[in-house]
Amino acid sequence: MRLVVVAVVVALTAVACSGDDSDGGGGLPSVGGEQSDSDSGGGGDPGDGNGLPSCDELYAVGTPVAEILDAGGCNDGESIRSIDLAIDDCLDGRQLVWNDTGWGYSDGSWTAHAAGASDAPAAEQAACSTG
Repeated sequence: MRLVVVAVVVALTAVACSGDDSDGGGGLPSVGGEQSDSDSGGGGDPGDGNGLPSCDELYAVGTPVAEILDAGGCNDGESIRSIDLAIDDCLDGRQLVWNDTGWGYSDGSWTAHAAGASDAPAAEQAACSTG
């Protein structure tokens, strides 16, 4: 059994156009909160304007784990967060994925942790390692 910890680092890059900001757009929206709710076009949803989902939306119960694996990052309303996941390769070919918000199998849906837990349930980890 191999445990792989994946940390996807999200980097936002703005390209300066020779100092010419004649369109007033300024490229990518600011991560620092300078964009107002009225500018975002989405009523202030933390995921608006930067192409990333809000962290609450991304880790909602029932979200396909594949979407979490593909997300690249999320917006917690104050900053962009990388997706830090523990991934256990199961003998049946699936992956058991978890972080401090919940867990799930790569072909399933996200499940919230039981109160006080921060790992995938021990029974699921055992099932993963025995096939």
